[in-house]
Amino acid sequence: MHHCLSIPEIVHLICSQCDSLFDLAALARTCRTFSEPAQDGLWYEIGDLIPLIKCMPEDLWKSPEEITPDEEALIVFQRPIVSTDWPRFIIQSQRVRALGSDGSPELGHVDFQMLTFAASGLSLFPNLKELYWFEASDRIPFILPFLGPSLTTITLSGGEPSLARLQLSAFTTFCMKCPNLTVIRIEDAAYNDVQNGISVLSAAICQLHKLETAILGDITTDAYRHLAMLPTLKSLRLLLEIDPPIPLPLLLDSPPFSALERFQIDSGRLLHGAWMLNTSSCSLRALEVDYWEKTVESDWRIFFSTILQRCGLSALTAFKVRSRENPLSINHAAFLARPPLRMEHIAPLLAFHSLQSLVMQPIEGFDLDDASLEQLAKALPRLKALMLGVFTNAISLAKRPRVTLSSLGTLARYCPNLEHVGLHLDACIPCAAETTSSTRHTSLRCLVFGKSPIEDVMMVARFLSQMFPNIEDIWTAGSRSDVEASYEEKWNVVGTLHREYVARYSNSEEGDEV
Repeated sequence: MHHCLSIPEIVHLICSQCDSLFDLAALARTCRTFSEPAQDGLWYEIGDLIPLIKCMPEDLWKSPEEITPDEEALIVFQRPIVSTDWPRFIIQSQRVRALGSDGSPELGHVDFQMLTFAASGLSLFPNLKELYWFEASDRIPFILPFLGPSLTTITLSGGEPSLARLQLSAFTTFCMKCPNLTVIRIEDAAYNDVQNGISVLSAAICQLHKLETAILGDITTDAYRHLAMLPTLKSLRLLLEIDPPIPLPLLLDSPPFSALERFQIDSGRLLHGAWMLNTSSCSLRALEVDYWEKTVESDWRIFFSTILQRCGLSALTAFKVRSRENPLSINHAAFLARPPLRMEHIAPLLAFHSLQSLVMQPIEGFDLDDASLEQLAKALPRLKALMLGVFTNAISLAKRPRVTLSSLGTLARYCPNLEHVGLHLDACIPCAAETTSSTRHTSLRCLVFGKSPIEDVMMVARFLSQMFPNIEDIWTAGSRSDVEASYEEKWNVVGTLHREYVARYSNSEEGDEV
């Protein structure tokens, strides 16, 4: 064996380059030098407990082939677990750094209970860093043997209101057992229905002092103040079902959210996003707001003016706002009376010259024209993604789009880094010849069209192939009427012709070079 392989760092580096579990398993069987490092890699991340349980004696568990259809699990214990069953489980579990369930019921409730009781006093995963727990809520109490001070990331999901009390009790405990948590994700709001549930959860959050990323539901003002004072918190997402009880301004001794870079809020009203922004710092790099209640024109003016006042003009690089209002609950006539967003509404965003991603999906849609898109393109030259209203699953737009193919040429001219574009446009109006001859954009990879009338598919395909030769996907999005369905068919033809034209142009250019 080469003397280089006597250096542990080199052996570990070789094992770290193996992408396949089969390769790691083969290395582990090669020789003693590779055995331990390869096994460390092999067990670094496991999706569930089944591989570890299969390290225990074969008479303890029942394999999937032996499980009857009425047993809702992938593995079942056949007898009580005793101390002599644990050695191989413990040896391999010490190597595990990430444990995550894929949502399948690998163990039934009784079997989880057996495993937990038998592990009493044992540290099953002493080196575990990341835990993803998607089990049903009634199994939350069985999470405790998996916790320890080494844990830095935890994700919980699978809550039910009737079982939320168990979640809250366990959550209070694991905050004490895992003081070094830096990432916490709780994506269920079942505890909202439990008396004092929000208060109990919020009190537990206040015990965590090293958080860098947090995804949480409704919390108390004290918990929000605690998060605001953390010097480490970089990413925060709030999934709110009730109005945020945050007093404005927060009475703090130092600037709130001093390190926050990414802020997301899912709430009923659009203005909740503005209220929360008023309590944050100006260092945000990404802002995302989802809302599901009706908005009025004044809401948008307040929202955008707040963004302009609270966010650093050179810091913000990603902005997303999306309506999740249920279109089935909207009266058609009332919807048509709601004005779409115009350039005057979104004009404050044009001051953020560092924006790279601009995604806006208001249910009211947009009323923009080619001049508006030119103004936007000139103001935001660093854009990589621009999506304006194409993904709203709402009532079909009443008006024909005023944006034309010429705007794609404008975007190509002023935004050289664009990779994804989504627009409603009228492709029936031919583009000026000088637009295609003067601009060739090689960065664009994806075009998404909403309600986009089209007639001459060959003209459009020729235009796109000359200007955007590297497009990989052209598709349509959003709900549509029968007429709009015919547009979708034509855009599919455009995608096919685009590939043919690009291949033809490439062949002709190669021939010219020869």
